[in-house]
Amino acid sequence: MITSKKALHTYGAIDQDVRADTASPYELTKMLFSGALKSLAIVSVLMERKEHEECSKEISRSIGIINGLRDSLDMSQGELPENLYQLYSYMARELMRAHRSIEPDAVRKVRALLADINDAWDQIPQELRG
Repeated sequence: MITSKKALHTYGAIDQDVRADTASPYELTKMLFSGALKSLAIVSVLMERKEHEECSKEISRSIGIINGLRDSLDMSQGELPENLYQLYSYMARELMRAHRSIEPDAVRKVRALLADINDAWDQIPQELRG
């Protein structure tokens, strides 16, 4: 018998897959930002609670999403993607360091940087979102 928690998780995964299949590049990027920001918020709490195993999973998820954002950059577009590439790389390194040192404040700083990029992404004019 399937538990309601497992059913809800399965529904959420299917719903997310369907949305990803029909999303524009702009919307896909927004989904990545949302997932990373949520995951990083969870990491800080897990660190404070000393829930190391779950924290490791969320750190891996966060770094994976950030690396996905980094790897999706179109490097032919000049200085902005180059700067973002460096910033995403820094974030991933900083999260690994913060995880080893158990520093929730460092995770919050990375989350704040990512939130700033997310906010800037929201400023893209509607007609340029594709």
